[in-house]
Amino acid sequence: MPHALTAQIVLPQLELLDRGRQIAFGIFMLERAMPLLMQFQKEVGWTGGGGLVRAALAQVWAALEADDDRYLRFLTEDHCDRALPDSEDFGPYVSAAIDTVDMACNLLAFLESGDTAGLVECVERRQDTVWMMLPDEFIGSEVSHPFVTEEVAFLESDLSALQSAPVKRSELVTWVLERIDTQGYRALRLP
Repeated sequence: MPHALTAQIVLPQLELLDRGRQIAFGIFMLERAMPLLMQFQKEVGWTGGGGLVRAALAQVWAALEADDDRYLRFLTEDHCDRALPDSEDFGPYVSAAIDTVDMACNLLAFLESGDTAGLVECVERRQDTVWMMLPDEFIGSEVSHPFVTEEVAFLESDLSALQSAPVKRSELVTWVLERIDTQGYRALRLP
């Protein structure tokens, strides 16, 4: 499926950001993805890896809150395989759950390597989730669906807002928390 935001568009913008603001961008995406993972868990009773994904999110937050690379590391990218649900066994939210696990894994890899390709992969997984949630009757007109345009707008707005976000980590953490709240990133969004 074509992505509205490609690596060629996102990567140059990410590379303009310092590490703290890059981490913040990853947090925004994973926070928006978490409600669909929790919906998946609720609907199918899956308890396999949701805790690992939430732990990964906590670790990414710990990295943001640290002024350097000294933060508690309790998960690695290697833990992620254990968090993936079996796509054969579950219903319609499984793609969103798999994409959310992939995003968490990519963020953990980014924390270790600093390679922004992991963040670009998160952008692609987030867009995949949104496209996969659309009803079949929108095939062919996905790009103009409000669910898709909303997510693209969030991604673009996050990148733009981060350009002028605080650099000092304590101020950045507060700014990120406020943005997540005011933008409603923790709300379940469905097409």
